[in-house]
Amino acid sequence: MLVKEGRLVDYWKRPIIFRKLNDRTRISSNGMNGLYGDQDDILPNFSVKNTRK
Repeated sequence: MLVKEGRLVDYWKRPIIFRKLNDRTRISSNGMNGLYGDQDDILPNFSVKNTRK
């Protein structure tokens, strides 16, 4: 991962997106073309349970 203007970005300099879903955080990227919801999105097959309240 890289840092651009104080934000985490992927290989294509797209922002790494952190979303809170219930008690979990989902990490994703819009991939090479920068469009959300298509086949090049980076969506790891895990989420992290939030332990802070």
